[in-house]
Amino acid sequence: MRWLAVLVLVILAGASHEAVGAGQCPKVLLEAQRLIVVTPDKSNEPLAIVETFVRTARAKKWLAVGGLRFAVVGLKGVAWGAGFRHLAKSGEPLKGEGDGRTPMGIYAMGPTFGFGAADFPGHIMLQTDRHVCVEEPVSANYGRILARDKVKHGFKFDQMRAQDLYRKGLVVDYPADGANKAGSCIFIHVWREPTMGSAGCVALEEIDVADLQSWVSVAPTAIAILSTEAKAHFSNCLP
Repeated sequence: MRWLAVLVLVILAGASHEAVGAGQCPKVLLEAQRLIVVTPDKSNEPLAIVETFVRTARAKKWLAVGGLRFAVVGLKGVAWGAGFRHLAKSGEPLKGEGDGRTPMGIYAMGPTFGFGAADFPGHIMLQTDRHVCVEEPVSANYGRILARDKVKHGFKFDQMRAQDLYRKGLVVDYPADGANKAGSCIFIHVWREPTMGSAGCVALEEIDVADLQSWVSVAPTAIAILSTEAKAHFSNCLP
């Protein structure tokens, strides 16, 4: 059945990633031909700008395309995410489950999802109890999307079809780090309001989410969610 194949694909999202050293370019960025850059206006506030870039080969320069888009991140801003926590300076926050912050780091983009069918590769048409995202740090399926009957009784999960903000969206391949309770179920999705922060995702106007769904489906894509200051760690990697 097609939906089972999709679940197998999405369960891969949340697999552990190797930590990236200061000054190193993450592998997902080296392999990407498209790049989404999310820059919050302030580290502790939700307003952000999204830029998009393309390149034809690994050795080529990134070229800006598509102009600027307005977005929001977590209602409390951003914090260093899984795989990048070691880069935090004294006093900089670390992403935690339920903290209202969006994880900073550079990650691969996963499949698109939404309430309707679409022709994008691996697209997930959300269905009740077939697509829940596990938010329980002690679960072996932390941060993964799978059928509800695969989630242990009493474990917290996000019933995705019940969230109207998920009517269009994309999965961010955010690594599972249950030991540090480093956050889960990170997506790009439709915002509630232009100035209202998310629970920890990146949110945009619906037309912009739809554009990104089409754009990401063409080639391997990475997302860099970084404050202006945090970008200094990757000055030799980013546009």
